Amino acid sequence: MSGRLPVNRRRAYEIAAERDDWQCQLCGRPASDVHHILFRSHGGSDDPRNLICLCRSCHSLAHSDERVYRDRLFEINKKKHGDFSVEDVKI
Repeated sequence: MSGRLPVNRRRAYEIAAERDDWQCQLCGRPASDVHHILFRSHGGSDDPRNLICLCRSCHSLAHSDERVYRDRLFEINKKKHGDFSVEDVKI
């Protein structure tokens, strides 16, 4: 593999980054990562509602306590996209 993202995933990341103005949605610093709120390994999709920009530190925190941060990050995205459920962003 070349290390490139599939076109659809890359476009979803671009949509999320533009929506979040390239800023970490937890602390406001410049974002370094686009994070899957519901992890891909747990069935999370590339739907922009499941993606959020985070800085490296906040991204590490999000992976340290998945359940706490998942709920918090979904609440942030619900303010942007309207109400949706975890089921809506599963593959």
